Amino acid sequence: MKLQTNKDVDCCLKRWPTTSTSSQYIQECLNSCSSNTIYDPVCGTDGITYKNLESLKCRMTCGFDVNIRQLYACSEALDTTTTHSPKIQPEVLRSCLLLCPTTPEYNPVCGTDNITYYNYGKLVCARICGVDVKLERHSPCSKRH
Repeated sequence: MKLQTNKDVDCCLKRWPTTSTSSQYIQECLNSCSSNTIYDPVCGTDGITYKNLESLKCRMTCGFDVNIRQLYACSEALDTTTTHSPKIQPEVLRSCLLLCPTTPEYNPVCGTDNITYYNYGKLVCARICGVDVKLERHSPCSKRH
């Protein structure tokens, strides 16, 4: 059996952190994320309000089991009586939709906004990301002339 050198161990610890180095590895990952100081709160599935979408994306990249719940602070997202629909910047909406986990199957549905969504999961993601849409029917939308 060949004895591993320190170089081999260092290599493996960086890729697969052990319990004793996990917190250091995670902290290094979090520190390497670009920081955006703009406060535009989003709610994670862990019930935590993140400063902005980039902060949540950083946590996801560093291995935290979290996704987007809503593009609002958690206290607002969990309030089911809230009916407001704030104006969402197109680039924020695109980023939110890209982070939202969905299945790849094509099973088109029509939303009340007359947009055909790739599948029901994509429609749900649009709602999570702030689009005021509901399911109209389980088929593509008809083309308007």
